Amino acid sequence: MALAGRVAVVTGGSCEIGRGIAMALGGQRASVVIAYRSNKVSAQNVLRQLQTEGAECFAVEAGLTITSRVNPSNLDEKELAVTEARRIRDARYPIGRPPTIDGVAAAVEFFDSEDAEFIAGQVLNVSGGWLI
Repeated sequence: MALAGRVAVVTGGSCEIGRGIAMALGGQRASVVIAYRSNKVSAQNVLRQLQTEGAECFAVEAGLTITSRVNPSNLDEKELAVTEARRIRDARYPIGRPPTIDGVAAAVEFFDSEDAEFIAGQVLNVSGGWLI
């Protein structure tokens, strides 16, 4: 699902979920705009990570945030890799394991791809079945 030639504006791209989404989209060769409200240092760190991966990117300070069509579940403070999360049992989620930033980023990657070109005006709950 290469996203070359597409531009993604990631609000809150300087921390947690936004950072994970920015890294995933940059990894798929989308041009990434990191929109941040106040944490310039964190935004610059994400930019450096993206540039190390060869992504075209820049950051903008934005006093306004725009909500995307993806609705993630609450993530625990500890960032988990998918492989680590799969080893943990968590009865709060019907899927049986805790959520990950990578799981949310994968949903955003799909919505940004041409495979989803006919999907519009939808909200995807990325919650492991918690919001059914």
